[in-house]
Amino acid sequence: MDDDFRRLRSFDHASSQRTWLTTVVRNHVINFLQRHKTTVSLNDVSPDAIVYSARQEETVYEREQRESLQAAITHLSKRELRLFELCYVFGWSTVDIAEAMGIKVPDDQANLESAIGFC
Repeated sequence: MDDDFRRLRSFDHASSQRTWLTTVVRNHVINFLQRHKTTVSLNDVSPDAIVYSARQEETVYEREQRESLQAAITHLSKRELRLFELCYVFGWSTVDIAEAMGIKVPDDQANLESAIGFC
């Protein structure tokens, strides 16, 4: 601190007071931050502390998918919900679903899948 006051008395009018004072204050702040260093060098951190687990990202992604699916399911009619359950929960084939739900079985698989709308 005494050193900073000495600098204030050392103004020699070679520059404007504003420029000189800005330089003195900037240097004082830099010195202060260096003395009270709160940062840690990456060289001082153990490798285990900075390892990123890809599993964290997967967990977040899975949670978001689950939430989106739950939100979408709330908008399904009872018939659509039953079709969804039979196809994705129970793993029934489209032909089995059509027969169980009383849906006319078209000649080709694409038409059946289009009629059911999920599988």
